[in-house]
Formats: sequence, structure tokens, C-alpha cells
Amino acid sequence: MAEKKTTASPFDFAARWEQWVALAKTVLPNFTVDDYNRPVMQALLAYFHQHPSQCQAMKISRQKGILLLEPVGSGKTTLMQLFAARRFRMITAREIARQFLKEGYPVLDRYGSQSFGRKHTGYAATLCYDQPITYCFDDLGVEQNIKLYGNDCNVMAEVLLDRYDQFVQRGMQTHLTTNLNAEELERLYGDRLRSRMREMFNLVAFSQGAPDRRL
Repeated sequence: MAEKKTTASPFDFAARWEQWVALAKTVLPNFTVDDYNRPVMQALLAYFHQHPSQCQAMKISRQKGILLLEPVGSGKTTLMQLFAARRFRMITAREIARQFLKEGYPVLDRYGSQSFGRKHTGYAATLCYDQPITYCFDDLGVEQNIKLYGNDCNVMAEVLLDRYDQFVQRGMQTHLTTNLNAEELERLYGDRLRSRMREMFNLVAFSQGAPDRRL
């Protein structure tokens, strides 16, 4: 007798949403869902679970990363931390700037052009270009330009430009969180990077008037 073919159950977005909210409340007992954060969370859920029809309905590209904009205290870092497990690594832009001040230009390669898995053979380690490392750089724009050996360096601009090249060549994804709007980002990082950011990121933004949840 021929075996019956089985098909995977369709992704039930409503059920997954309820599961995710329940999980969030176990991690954060005071976690609340309201009209300010619900659209953002639903967009992130569709994106990180790579749900084709939901992403299409929300005009989200599954190939791009996430640029999460929010007023101060709206919970952007917490939301990204809830989605981070096994998907991407999180580090603040300030921490990368501090590392650059201590270690110099190798830090740019670490988070930029050499941000790939490694294969160890004997004493050597080679980059696995089919294993790009996804990072979420938290609080972009808070870091300061660093002066090293008398030269100013916009550390995050250099990192993001390198990651843009790897995004084009090898599909490397990057996520960002920031309190800045598009005009403020352009003033800090220049129109060259802002143009590339449009290609690299899905813009996901909290509604105006979102409350400070730290209060």
C-alpha cells in the first residue's frame, strides 16, 4: 500500500501571536500589549517567523533586516531581545565604539566584512562565507565618533557600509534599533549610508505618542 502523503500544517498566525504574547508575559510579568506596540510586534512576529503572506500583507521583505524606530522607553530593546534567541546576536553601538577605542580597526572587520562563521582546521581558522552572522546593533546614534591615532572615525557608519557590501554580495542581514528619525540618522551618518539603509532594512516604527514604559 502506498504511503499517504502528509503536508505540513499551515502557519496559524493568530495562534502563534497568542503563544508569543503568553511567552512574553512569562519573561516580563508587566508586559502589556496596546495599540502603540501591537502593530510593531505583529510585524516582527511575521518577519522573524518568515511568514510569506503576512510579510507580503505588511510589505515586509524577508531578505532585508529590521530598522526599529521608537521614542525613548517604548521597549524596542526588550522586543528585539525576545526575538533574538538563535536568530541573531545583540550588541549596543556604544559597546562597539568602546571596543574600537581599545582595539582599533580590527573591530570594524569583526562586525563588518569578516562577520562570518569560522571553520577551524588545525591551527588555522577560515571564514565560512555561506554563514554570515546576523547582528542587531542596539541604540544606534548614541555612540560618539572616536578619535584614534589623531583620526576621527565614525565607527558605526564604517561597520554598516561594510555590512551593506556583504548584504549585496552574500545576503548578510543586519538589524538596528534607534531613537532617531531618518533626518537625524542622515545628519550623523551621511546621505551615502542612508541611501544604502533603505536597501538594507525594513522600517518598523512605533506610533507617535507611544508611552515611556520605564515610568
